[in-house]
Amino acid sequence: MADIILFEDVTLVEFVEFILVFIAVVIIGKAAYALTRYLLEERLSRSKTKTIARLVQYAIIAAGFSLGFYEILGLSLSALAASLGIVGIAIAFSSQQIIQNVMAGVLISVLRPIQLEDWIEMGGLPATGVSRVKDITLTNTVLRDMDGRISYVPNSMIITSKVVNYTRSGFVAIPLSMVVAMPTDFDQLKQIVLAAADRDPYILPNVTESERSAIQKLFERSSVRKLLENKRDMSFLMPTVSIAGLKGDRMDIVMKIWIREIYRRDEIVTGFLKTLNERLTAEGVKLLD
Repeated sequence: MADIILFEDVTLVEFVEFILVFIAVVIIGKAAYALTRYLLEERLSRSKTKTIARLVQYAIIAAGFSLGFYEILGLSLSALAASLGIVGIAIAFSSQQIIQNVMAGVLISVLRPIQLEDWIEMGGLPATGVSRVKDITLTNTVLRDMDGRISYVPNSMIITSKVVNYTRSGFVAIPLSMVVAMPTDFDQLKQIVLAAADRDPYILPNVTESERSAIQKLFERSSVRKLLENKRDMSFLMPTVSIAGLKGDRMDIVMKIWIREIYRRDEIVTGFLKTLNERLTAEGVKLLD
């Protein structure tokens, strides 16, 4: 087998070795590109990160090809032509996407930007919405959204796209708005909103004992402590009420509440707004469309 000549002085074994090196170089180059972007995306702008990652990828590919040309094919013109043949290029391009997803799966396993059972949301199109990570396979991440739909997302998208990890962040702020008729005493309105939030067992920081225990466990996580600069007092999670605008007979109000369980967002917001509407009606505050 070693004596079979394919192209002048290039044997079958040498050609196979070169193809294997070619595939390995593509894998390593893609992995280096993804890893470089992941490590630099929070330190540099997107364009600079992408440029540096491309340079790293091209440098690895160039080094790998040089090794293949010099050490395996001998850098003869006939060997160069063979290495650029249709068969080699077809193999590389047909396997490129699979290889990219496999290496991204390896990076996800090592770097762990997401883990099983995390609640996440991905940017870009098509939007997945808030979903739970159900499985991470060699090439895909399996997500289940709050409507029960299953999505199979290529691992490369997890590495290269914006991913919001609600589980790791611990808390999430929910912005809300309403319009009230004038004249309305803003201080009175603010007290009504804060009282409605205070009565809700799932709106931070005034929660049930079981919720408070869950929050304290979150504070023990190193990632959460770093994010919150080692804060242990939940007072910074107090709801806020502000005036967004005044126009004629209307006052635009914006509110922000904090919750822990993002998957219960609609339920919590509905309960809060229902209670708030009842209290505003009882106090004679008129809501506008």
